[in-house]
Amino acid sequence: MIDTNRFRPKVLTVGVVGAPQISGDGKTVVWNQLVGDNVDIYRYCDGQIDRISSDPRQDIHPSLNHDGSVITWTRWNKLDPKDPEGNFDVVVWKDGREQTVAETRANESDPVVSPDGAKIAWESDVDGNNRQSVIQCLENGKIRDLTQPSDNAAFPVFGGNQHLFWRSYGADGSDLVRFDGQNAQKITNQPGSEVKPAASKDGQVVFYQKVSDSDDDLFRLDLKTGQTELAAGLKKVDEDWPSTSADGSVLAWTNFDRRLPLPTANTQIYVRENGENRQVTFGPGIHGQTSMSDDGNKIAYHWINSAFINNRAIVLLERQPD
Repeated sequence: MIDTNRFRPKVLTVGVVGAPQISGDGKTVVWNQLVGDNVDIYRYCDGQIDRISSDPRQDIHPSLNHDGSVITWTRWNKLDPKDPEGNFDVVVWKDGREQTVAETRANESDPVVSPDGAKIAWESDVDGNNRQSVIQCLENGKIRDLTQPSDNAAFPVFGGNQHLFWRSYGADGSDLVRFDGQNAQKITNQPGSEVKPAASKDGQVVFYQKVSDSDDDLFRLDLKTGQTELAAGLKKVDEDWPSTSADGSVLAWTNFDRRLPLPTANTQIYVRENGENRQVTFGPGIHGQTSMSDDGNKIAYHWINSAFINNRAIVLLERQPD
């Protein structure tokens, strides 16, 4: 990993790590990490690493609000991670204390927190059998269903405090939906599957991944004009895992280039801004799972040693001044 394109990499930690997320203000990064036989949530802030959770059960997939004061994640409710009677619950950490806020027989997973920390949303499979799913939201101490089981909605993502996005599964794939607090509206309606929305703070610009048999591409949807444009779509290259700045002007993603024969094909981080796409990581290994700060100046990502997958790192890319 070398300095390039004014983004300088900094390794925050190494180990069996994953699922990095950066706060909107760019001051906090969280991830899950296996130490011994347990997975817990860790935080990088002010140059220090803290262990946020220390429960003997498995904690994964953290998310955090704009200033990092609220963190949420998924916890397996049994000590044995392979216990067939177990299921996932949602945990929220605030002011140094954690609370389980969704604890039913269903699997509550992929929780996200709004920038102001006032809302927590997640996916629930209703009965623990993974046949159908609904989006639920915790606000003002109350949980409500935002979708019906027949919607098969999953993977919620906030766009600012007022808008929530998710994917809804159907017979022909999946489409993306925007929820404004009262009404849900389908914003894509194409053959195949649109996944992984990343939205601007005002909820008007949405980047998403289009899955196809040949390769995956990224698109930009302007909900004010209704126009959709290709953001990244090279042949035999999978562009996925998009993240964006608060104003939608900067896009980062994981770029899996299959144009070269294996093992030389690699996975790097790319950035799009001012209409140009450029590579910002180099070197061996798998660079992926981007998460971007609101100003577009910091990107947290996950690095994996291709030859030894337990050799991993959480890396922070920071834009350098001109």
